[in-house]
Amino acid sequence: MAVIDFKYHKEATTILFIVSVYSLATFLTKNLFSLSGVAISAFALTGAIIVIINEYLWNYFPFTFLFKIKCFAGEYEGEIRYSFLNENFETISGNLKQKRTIKQTGSSIFITTETFNPDGSVSSKSESKVEQIVVERDGTFKLFYTYFNEGNFEQKLMPHYGTEVLHIKINKKNCTIEGEYYTNRQPNQTRGKISLTKIK
Repeated sequence: MAVIDFKYHKEATTILFIVSVYSLATFLTKNLFSLSGVAISAFALTGAIIVIINEYLWNYFPFTFLFKIKCFAGEYEGEIRYSFLNENFETISGNLKQKRTIKQTGSSIFITTETFNPDGSVSSKSESKVEQIVVERDGTFKLFYTYFNEGNFEQKLMPHYGTEVLHIKINKKNCTIEGEYYTNRQPNQTRGKISLTKIK
């Protein structure tokens, strides 16, 4: 059974929901499944229902009332504006196109990213390792995460880790991501800004 982290759930509502589901599952296992000869525990049935909701139904009504967060899953395109100091302590900066895919469940979020060279070829790929969604006081969302970039040895880009702080804005027309990133890339540590728009 999948492991569920309840950090994005509304605690009181979720507890009440689980108790209700367990009560229903107890009734079903005693009165319906037992008559058909099917052996299943109320605990197992409740767990299966919670897993299905968390994995597939969490962002559909009426199950959305169980969660603090919204669905950000999809594909995004935009650019990063990078800068770093070279060996002569000169600031090198520029823009690169970026494509990002976000996968999400009710308890987790996973981000993969492709950054492209000016000629359209892939510069590097990265994937998130540790992620945290934060609900701001104004109801907007911030996404903090650490990622690993596999680098590109042909372009002398070494594998490295980075951290991003992103502000996610959702409205009726689109979903946008804006924020900053920092890396421990060697020999030149890089940083910059990110601007992306959901395309599907």
